[in-house]
Amino acid sequence: MENGQVVSSQPVPMDCCVFSRAEIPKLLVEPGYFSINELKLIADTAMNKITDIANEQSRILNR
Repeated sequence: MENGQVVSSQPVPMDCCVFSRAEIPKLLVEPGYFSINELKLIADTAMNKITDIANEQSRILNR
């Protein structure tokens, strides 16, 4: 989906699901939805992305 419009379709494997970005926080607090290792990977990935964005903003502000 882009801008609310379907742009392609494809089969979804049985162990997959489709959800909107707005639903991610709800899924993270759902008991048993993610394993501890999966939650740690999600947290590490989010922290790395936040760090990258903060570093980029710092470079822009220091110009």
